[in-house]
Amino acid sequence: MVGGKPEVLAQTESRLRQRWQVNIVGSQDGYFTPEQRQALFERIRDSGAKIVTVAMGSPRQEIFMRDCRRLYPHALYMGVGGTYDVFTGHVHRAPKFWQDLGLEWFYRLLLQPSRIKRQFRLLRYLRWHYSGKL
Repeated sequence: MVGGKPEVLAQTESRLRQRWQVNIVGSQDGYFTPEQRQALFERIRDSGAKIVTVAMGSPRQEIFMRDCRRLYPHALYMGVGGTYDVFTGHVHRAPKFWQDLGLEWFYRLLLQPSRIKRQFRLLRYLRWHYSGKL
């Protein structure tokens, strides 16, 4: 498990272990430096993890998964965005109406206008992805 705030990550691990007896072989909050990335990739590889969930938001989590997969291609990588926050109750999901329309991101943007810069970065990431520059 990679990403999220330290306390949210710890709560997520605890709930997964209690509810479903999930065997978590390692975790790292989302607050690591670029210099620590390679060591984290090696920890993931050495753990033998079968599933790696990454909660860092787009496009950071996609870039992280791409780079980690190069060193350790034997796991299923899942970008889970804010799932840890929702799972632990730190963030509430949008009303079902917004979810059904596929506009949960827009609902959150309306509630948190400070996210607009992040949304523009996501558009830039999509442009890189579809142009093959990523």
